[in-house]
Amino acid sequence: MLPSKAAALRAKKRRSHYLLEIDPSPFLAVAIVMLVTMMLVPPTQCFCESPSLVKIRNARPEIGARRDDAIKLYVSRDGRIYFDSTQSEADMLPQQIRAAVATGAEPKIFLDADDRARNGDVSHAIDAIRSAGIVNVAIMTEHRGAATK
Repeated sequence: MLPSKAAALRAKKRRSHYLLEIDPSPFLAVAIVMLVTMMLVPPTQCFCESPSLVKIRNARPEIGARRDDAIKLYVSRDGRIYFDSTQSEADMLPQQIRAAVATGAEPKIFLDADDRARNGDVSHAIDAIRSAGIVNVAIMTEHRGAATK
């Protein structure tokens, strides 16, 4: 054997037998799964601030509030009124409510009022609901749990 071939064989034996490259296929699989998930899941309803509902001990679930055609009103802590996630003025609410009922929505309002909203702002929203001719109003709350003594 020539000295250069012998040196090459010794160098080959000293080399590591481990795979020293990064396999990108798991990363690609996770990226594709996340892309498909983001494309299929509809965006959630989002307000500027997260609603903090009033907490009471005897709250009960309102199944009708989850319907797609449910009429939802939200009164924020600074007095803004949202009709189905779009900001609205109190004087425009009766027309919007009548239009929603005319398109087939249940004549019941689900009112989400922030627990720090002023009573006057909530009463303006309720007056607008009454002027639209709606008498069924569900005020959305959260369950506080057992009272601590």
